[in-house]
Amino acid sequence: MLSRHCRPLALACLVALAFPACGVCGGGASAVDDASRALVDLAAADALVTIVIRPERWPALRDALVAHVPERLRAPLANLASPWDAPVLLSRGALSIGALAHLDKQRPMAIGLFVQPGGLLDAAAAVAADDGTHGRQMRLILPATDADALARELRDEAKRMNWATLDDEAIESSFVAIFVEGDHVRLEVVTGAYAHGTRGDHGGLVDSVARKRKPSDAWRDSWRQRLAARPRTELPTTAGLAHALAPDAAVSAYVQTLRLREAAGALGGSAVVEALAFVDDEMREVLRAVGIGEILTAWSLVAPERAWVGDLGARVVARDGLAIELVASLTDKGADAYRAAMDGAGPIPRPASGGFFGASLGLSLGVLADRVEVPPSWSDARPEELAR
Repeated sequence: MLSRHCRPLALACLVALAFPACGVCGGGASAVDDASRALVDLAAADALVTIVIRPERWPALRDALVAHVPERLRAPLANLASPWDAPVLLSRGALSIGALAHLDKQRPMAIGLFVQPGGLLDAAAAVAADDGTHGRQMRLILPATDADALARELRDEAKRMNWATLDDEAIESSFVAIFVEGDHVRLEVVTGAYAHGTRGDHGGLVDSVARKRKPSDAWRDSWRQRLAARPRTELPTTAGLAHALAPDAAVSAYVQTLRLREAAGALGGSAVVEALAFVDDEMREVLRAVGIGEILTAWSLVAPERAWVGDLGARVVARDGLAIELVASLTDKGADAYRAAMDGAGPIPRPASGGFFGASLGLSLGVLADRVEVPPSWSDARPEELAR
C-alpha cells in the first residue's frame, strides 16, 4: 500500500494522464521549429518535462502578459526587454544568465526538469547500495557564441555563488556540472546526492560541518561518467511534440508522461538517500527497506500497458492575445476511451465571450471514469484510505 505522502501524487498522476488528452481534439501542428527541435533532442531524452523559450517571440508575449497581470507586476514585466533579463531559478539559487558575455541571446534555450537517466531499478539499487549515486537532477541548455568561453563563465559564476562542483574537496549534497555540447553549453544541477565518504558523527542532528563530506574518487568518477555520457537522442515526432515546437510558440513545454514512473522513483529515491545519511544506525536498514518499497510502488503508477497518453505538448502563443494550447498523443487504449467519451457527450456549449478564461469539454466524464484502471494494489482499499 502506498504511504499517505505518496497517494496524492499517485492519484494526481492518474488525473494528469486523463485530462491533458482533451487537447488532442484540436489536432497537431505540421511544422516544427528546427532550433527548438535540436534543443529537445539534446535536453529531453531522460527528462519528464522539457521547456523551450524562444527570445524572438518574447516582445509579443510580454505585451500580451502585461495586459493581463495585476497592476503591481506590469512595470517590472514591461521592463524585461528579453527573457534573458529574468533570473533562472535553479535549486541552488537564481542564475542571472543575461549578464554572461558569450551567451547567444538570439537563439532559444531549454530547461529539463525531473531528469532521471536510469529507471526505477537503478533508483532502488542506489538506495540498497547506499552509494550516493542517485539524486534529483535538472538541466539547462544555453546557446553560445563561444561555447568554451561560456562554459568558463559559468564555472566562474558557480564559484562566485558558492556552488559545489565535482572538483571540490568537500561536497554537501548538491553540485553543478558544466559540459560543452557543440555550440551550446549544458549545465547539470544535481541535488540530494549525498557524498558517502569521510564524515563525522551525524547522531541524529546535523550541523553545517557534518553536511559536507569528502567523497571518494569512485563516487566522483561515477557521477562524471553518468553526466558526461548523456547522449543526444532524436525523439519521435509525435503529435504532442510537433504541437509544442510549432514556429509560433514563444514558450513550449514537452511532457513525456510515461516518464512519470521514473520521476516518482527519482524523487522517492533521493529523499530516502538523504534520510539515510543522517538517521541513527539502528534505523538505517528499516528505513532502507521501506524506501525501496516506496520506489518500486511507482511501477504501478504509469504502466505502459495501462497508459492513455504517450506524451503532452503545450505551447504559449501571443496571437490576438495570449493562448495556451495543449495536444496529447494518445495510446491505442487512450484513443478508444476518448472515442467512447466523445460519442457519449451531449451538445458542446461555447464559452461566454469577453471573459479572461473560457473552456468547453465535449466529453462524457462518466464514460472516462468507467475506463480508468485502478492499480492492483489499490483495488481493495477503502476510499478514505486512498485519500490519506
